[in-house]
Amino acid sequence: MEDYEKTVHEILENMHIKIEEAICVCDYKLNKISTGKRYRDLSRALKASSPVFCGVEYRIACHNELLKRSNSRQANEVIK
Repeated sequence: MEDYEKTVHEILENMHIKIEEAICVCDYKLNKISTGKRYRDLSRALKASSPVFCGVEYRIACHNELLKRSNSRQANEVIK
């Protein structure tokens, strides 16, 4: 892997780590505010707010979004 590709890979890995950390923080906060509630209540609330993607698909969605943004800018500007 050349240096540029390695740098891109490291940036993406850092993004994935931050996403995972955010998920862990969210999970902790949801559990904390759900004290005294039933898991069924939490499940219902989560389903009501469910995103389009779940699990590993978040990674795919991040990559696709980054690629889409990059492609839309590509025709109009040079990366600075």
